[in-house]
Amino acid sequence: MQFSSSLLWTLPFFHFSLAAKADATVAAEPAAPEATPSDCQNLGPWRPTNYHSIATCPLTSGNRYDCPGTAFLIHTGSTITVSSGDSPVDWIINCRGGGWTQIHCARNNAKDFTIPACKNGVDGQVQIVARN
Repeated sequence: MQFSSSLLWTLPFFHFSLAAKADATVAAEPAAPEATPSDCQNLGPWRPTNYHSIATCPLTSGNRYDCPGTAFLIHTGSTITVSSGDSPVDWIINCRGGGWTQIHCARNNAKDFTIPACKNGVDGQVQIVARN
């Protein structure tokens, strides 16, 4: 009887110590990976007449998205690839606060470009909008 009662006292403590160790491990893990297109906020259907943004999400250098008709909030200085998919598209690069650049992708064409620093805008607040 004494053995079983001491065992009952030991088991809850052992379980508690494991839970504390698991919490410490989770806290020490690195930050979550950057957003992917599936993490983007859907802002509604594409309206080609008014540059309506379909999606926005963070984007840093080295990422590739083949998503015509989308808009991303990105950091200036990033180099990204845009693809026209199965139809031509004009990509409008907007600096929040002023200034824009336009590039054209023919059908099934992709272009790499580096986002310039915003003039009269907020650095790191650049949006790419497709007009197709």
